[in-house]
Amino acid sequence: MSFESDAANLSSVKTGLEDLAQRIVSLADTYAAGPDEDLSVRLYEVERNLLSAGRRLGAILKEIDAR
Repeated sequence: MSFESDAANLSSVKTGLEDLAQRIVSLADTYAAGPDEDLSVRLYEVERNLLSAGRRLGAILKEIDAR
């Protein structure tokens, strides 16, 4: 595979992670004020991990672009 193809695939994955994070936070927000608030805490943690993975992919994409 070429760097361009890899970058395109990774960029798509990064976008997917960002979309998933937004969907997770929407769900977490619905639980935040109710009796299942503990679920929201765990969902926010999942969101943070997804965003962290997206940032790592972003760094890899920059490295690929520099090559």
